Amino acid sequence: IYNSLVLLGEEVSAEFDYSSCKRVTVSPTITTIRTGTLSNLSSITELELPNSVTLIEENSLPNYLEKLTMSGNICLSKISQYAKHYLKHVLIKDTTVISDEQFKDLQALEIIEYGKLITSIGNEAFKNCKSLVEVPYFKDVTSIYSNSFNNCESLEEIVLPNKELTMISDNRTSNPFN
Repeated sequence: IYNSLVLLGEEVSAEFDYSSCKRVTVSPTITTIRTGTLSNLSSITELELPNSVTLIEENSLPNYLEKLTMSGNICLSKISQYAKHYLKHVLIKDTTVISDEQFKDLQALEIIEYGKLITSIGNEAFKNCKSLVEVPYFKDVTSIYSNSFNNCESLEEIVLPNKELTMISDNRTSNPFN
């Protein structure tokens, strides 16, 4: 029985079925987590990815992951359907841009935190994040897509700066909070 797992190399591509594993350490040499790699780690609820990880493929994260700490603009919209119903808290370090569809369809996502100041919020960045209740104060945002927060039913308030803000429209809607 495994209590912990250390992932080494440049990419992780093997599928693991260590249901009793409680902790995963991802080496700073890993750049890609391939499809299905960590999805069977059912006891992992928190995971921290190093700055080196730039790609998380479809269905590659633990299915019952609740908290994720990562760097950069890694898109999470293609994680497993299970994970979309469990991932509640994401902390992103070392980025100033929220990418297009970065958190799209993460239905359980309640809290998003950033280590740096955000300057741009991408197209459909938080679309269908129905449980999202809190986002950081975006005091340095200069551009936001018009549909960035579509269907964020639980989000009551977004504080944006009192300065010139470019609203980018995709012609489907003019309100980022529809």
